[in-house]
Amino acid sequence: MTGLDKQIAELVAATPAFKRKAELMQSIKGIGPKTASACLAYLPELGSLTKGEAAAIVGLSPYAKDSGTYQGRRHVAGGRKDVRASLYMAALSALRSNPAIRDLAAKLKARGKPSKVILTAIMRKLIVIMNAVLKEGRASNRYGAA
Repeated sequence: MTGLDKQIAELVAATPAFKRKAELMQSIKGIGPKTASACLAYLPELGSLTKGEAAAIVGLSPYAKDSGTYQGRRHVAGGRKDVRASLYMAALSALRSNPAIRDLAAKLKARGKPSKVILTAIMRKLIVIMNAVLKEGRASNRYGAA
């Protein structure tokens, strides 16, 4: 752990509300202290959003690029890049350790989705799960929690 990581961990541990939220987030397989800290710092409203709002605020909601009769590809853009970068690493970890995420990835792969699309879907799923867990105030197996 670097000095800054240690300071962040101490700050989270010293604040009861942050500590509880971090514990809830880390109960999800694939979410570690760095991702939880990034979400606490850059996404304080997490837990009070709808699942669509949570995904959109991080930049993980698909948007259509259509015009007239032209039907373009869907893409994700914008949002809070620091949280999205942290979720990328969490998605890689969750892919290895979370059975619910592995099942999602296998289903998308069977449908012929590219690897980056699968990772984006996993990132979106993780932010939606974190939002739901914080909203309920308890870890739940229903959301792929440990």
